[in-house]
Amino acid sequence: MTSAFDPRIVRASLQVADGQIFTYEGLDIRASGTKYRGALMNTCQLRISNLTPQHRQYILTEASPIARIGKKPIKMMLDVGRESTGVFRLFEGDVFAGGVSRAPGI
Repeated sequence: MTSAFDPRIVRASLQVADGQIFTYEGLDIRASGTKYRGALMNTCQLRISNLTPQHRQYILTEASPIARIGKKPIKMMLDVGRESTGVFRLFEGDVFAGGVSRAPGI
């Protein structure tokens, strides 16, 4: 018997300057954005919870507009879909800002 629910897949990937790709799946990933048909620039805001301290620090330092001068930008890819049908690339672009949220109040 098959399940009545088809689980969603949300996969975020970051390609750093040396070509290495960090892929995050199974974490708390939240994405919102706007896609336009014309010449306007599409936007995507990505929020990933529970990153390792090393990855968080790398994103914060390398995505800074000041640190990016003369360097290749960090590329971000967002793939979404369902387990039964597979995933597709919803957004691909450059990371131009990063931030840290407060720890949850327990």
